[in-house]
Amino acid sequence: MPYRIGWFVPDRIVVVQSIDDLTLDEIAEACAITTRLINSGTAPVHCISDTRLAKSVPSYLIKLQQTSSQVMQNHKLGWFLVLTNNRVFSALASMISSIFRVKYTASAQTHTLLAGLEKSDPTLPPLPVKIQIVEEVHSVITR
Repeated sequence: MPYRIGWFVPDRIVVVQSIDDLTLDEIAEACAITTRLINSGTAPVHCISDTRLAKSVPSYLIKLQQTSSQVMQNHKLGWFLVLTNNRVFSALASMISSIFRVKYTASAQTHTLLAGLEKSDPTLPPLPVKIQIVEEVHSVITR
């Protein structure tokens, strides 16, 4: 899976952009990197998972739960937001977030996610209208 991870708002909002097919190993690597960023940021650190260009994700709920636990159980994690056009991705993320009791929302609309986040966390600076990585931390472009 080609993917990119970095800061949307330095020290406050992490973005994980996924492209193509995702494997459990790649998800585990992305979760480890995301956890390091969350730990280095200023709480609450929000995480946006942009899966609009992803084609598939493993549907093993128990394995996904185990793989994502380091992110979802992080005491510095604020909101977990999923930007997706895929109902399966949204449902899986919703189930995992529910298991860990994480603040979660999903939308296919960038402005909907960002407006909700700004309303929920007034300590954030005004957010740009487009989600993009302004400070890239890790990138895997090819398999």
